Amino acid sequence: MQQNSVLLALFFLCFSSGLGSGQPGQRDDLQTLLELKNSFITNPKEEDVLRDWNSGSPSYCNWTGVTCGGREIIGLNLSGLGLTGSISPSIGRFNNLIHIDLSSNRLVGPIPTTLSNLSSSLESLHLFSNLLSGDIPSQLGSLVNLKSLKLGDNELNGTIPETFGNLVNLQSMRTR
Repeated sequence: MQQNSVLLALFFLCFSSGLGSGQPGQRDDLQTLLELKNSFITNPKEEDVLRDWNSGSPSYCNWTGVTCGGREIIGLNLSGLGLTGSISPSIGRFNNLIHIDLSSNRLVGPIPTTLSNLSSSLESLHLFSNLLSGDIPSQLGSLVNLKSLKLGDNELNGTIPETFGNLVNLQSMRTR
């Protein structure tokens, strides 16, 4: 009988501490948001526009530019915030992301190929008016639910990948 009481106590302890309640996925999203923020370079002389993005404020659904559906992150709108730095490949770890808008910043480097991990959810990808460089990743052709793709006004090279023929739901595209 005492063994059953111990097991029951452990069971309640696990649930009251967040184990088994969906919390691990939320911690993963929190960590991914912090990794994304760390890929942006902040100027110490300017105000940190993402100051609420910190581990001391774990309610990330209230953070600047973050949209949630329930407790799942479904949108990132960081357009026009003056962000510099690069886009972390960790952005491809948001399983339910529908909208990404990082337009009108000063982001550099390549478009992360890990965005292709969002093939079952992503509907809009707006990266225009930055300083992104390199080729347009052919992996973006796997984003079959994509409706809007705006990559123009960057320093991208090459041609539109043939894999973009897979984007059967695409309604709007801007690459120049």
